[in-house]
Amino acid sequence: MKKKISEKQKNNQNLEKHVLLYKKEVDDLSKQLLSKRNDVQELQGDVTHLKEDIRVKESEITSKEQECKSFKDNVASLEQRLTSEKNLVKKLEDDIENVSKCYSDYKEDAEGRIEELQNEVTDLTDGFTKISTQFNELSSKAERLESENKTSKSSISQLVECVEDLQSKLEKSEIENANI
Repeated sequence: MKKKISEKQKNNQNLEKHVLLYKKEVDDLSKQLLSKRNDVQELQGDVTHLKEDIRVKESEITSKEQECKSFKDNVASLEQRLTSEKNLVKKLEDDIENVSKCYSDYKEDAEGRIEELQNEVTDLTDGFTKISTQFNELSSKAERLESENKTSKSSISQLVECVEDLQSKLEKSEIENANI
């Protein structure tokens, strides 16, 4: 009888050890689950911020594209004016035989306007180059942000799978504890 009691006590002690081990394992899994949930929340916040950054950068890119179009339109207009002024110079050169004194005055006037227009074209071209550089930088930044967004989404998916796996293990542990 004492032997049976002793065996039962040993069995009880062994069961208590198992229960403590399972309880510790459940506690560890609960801590991991909580940590993973916090990680998921942080990543979701990061994704929200990245989406907002992308929206802002897209808005900036659209604005820069409109500026580029405006500069292109101005350059085209100035090129038309430049062509017109060059045609005027050519006409004046053709009329040189008829009116030499008037020709000199008109030519001087037209050349001054051409120089001003060329300076304006140079200034607009420099501005266009600067805007193009900014546009390229913003496009590169938007691509980088989009890549980071995809990476964050992938990390979130992995974390969600990990959390689901941990929840499954936790449920199994609870069922085993309940059966014990």
